[in-house]
Amino acid sequence: MNPLKEVEGIVFDVESLPTYLIYDIFVVEPNTHSVKSVDVFMYGNGVPIEKAVDCFMACIGMDSFYITCALRDWYSMWDKILILLIKHGIIPRL
Repeated sequence: MNPLKEVEGIVFDVESLPTYLIYDIFVVEPNTHSVKSVDVFMYGNGVPIEKAVDCFMACIGMDSFYITCALRDWYSMWDKILILLIKHGIIPRL
């Protein structure tokens, strides 16, 4: 299946994406800001890391070790922050 369609089935209709995200996914050459922007959106909307990586790679039209590592690192960091926020009662357990 098309990676964009898989993510689209989880989160969004591609036509309803915020403009900044369309720009970061389809227009700009991947950089720290654009990768983080895509990562925040994907993680925040519950897209599994593998689908996020596959989708981003398909959208930019290339495989990139940097992007794979960056997405995984950001996902790991968000997980750690979420655990700390729950542990300290800042956000409730689901």
